Amino acid sequence: MGTSSSPSGKNDERSVTVTAPGTVANIVCGYDVMGLALHEPCDEVTVTLNDSGRVTLEITGDGGLLPTDIDSNVASAMVKLFLERTDRTNLGAHVHLRKNMPLNSGMGSSSASTVPLDAVELPYPEHLHLALVHPHIDVPTRESRKILKSRISIPEAVTQWGNVAGLVAGFCKKDTALIGRSMTDVIFEPVRSMLIPGFYEMKIKAMELGAVGFGISGSGPSVFALCESEADAVKIAEALTDFLNSIGIDADKFKSGINAEGARIL
Repeated sequence: MGTSSSPSGKNDERSVTVTAPGTVANIVCGYDVMGLALHEPCDEVTVTLNDSGRVTLEITGDGGLLPTDIDSNVASAMVKLFLERTDRTNLGAHVHLRKNMPLNSGMGSSSASTVPLDAVELPYPEHLHLALVHPHIDVPTRESRKILKSRISIPEAVTQWGNVAGLVAGFCKKDTALIGRSMTDVIFEPVRSMLIPGFYEMKIKAMELGAVGFGISGSGPSVFALCESEADAVKIAEALTDFLNSIGIDADKFKSGINAEGARIL
């Protein structure tokens, strides 16, 4: 564990603060198996060990929407599990979760409070940037999963697997044209897009403005465009936000390069 400074200025060796970035899960065709991290938005978690023998939780920035029960909140539940698995139940911990990511946004607001255990890093074209737009509509992950098909046809599966393979190859070869051609989802996007007003209008607009590819971020309702430059990301994020506003939907916009570092100790 790392250390953080106490209010007195001295290092507190029983405390660590970690920042965890938002994500774009799936990258269109790689449902539940591919994703990339952002530089922002990101959450922060501070864990301070103590001798209380129990885990306590403090949350700021969520507007009172997140569960405060220790076993229901993923941040505190993971700390409790860690203490149990390492046979340190005699210790206690105070968890302070600072939520900077919009909830139910599709940008990993749940996964940013814990860490995925097994990930394989791929190379990628370093110049790529992302434009992200979060419409202010409610599409909980659980609800968006309910509408997915439980069975798919072999032709659909073959097409999807081919696109996933092409996407991996495109990143490894740093071939943006191949990346763009592979960012096609024939299974999940046609269903999930129905929950996002103006989805295909935004997709057409983003592609006309030069996006490499466009899709739903995670389970939505956020959408993203993969762009050749930061300037393109700014331009596309602005255009998509203006479109949503024109149909009566407020939205937040973000831009980010691809974050190869992921979660880090502050």
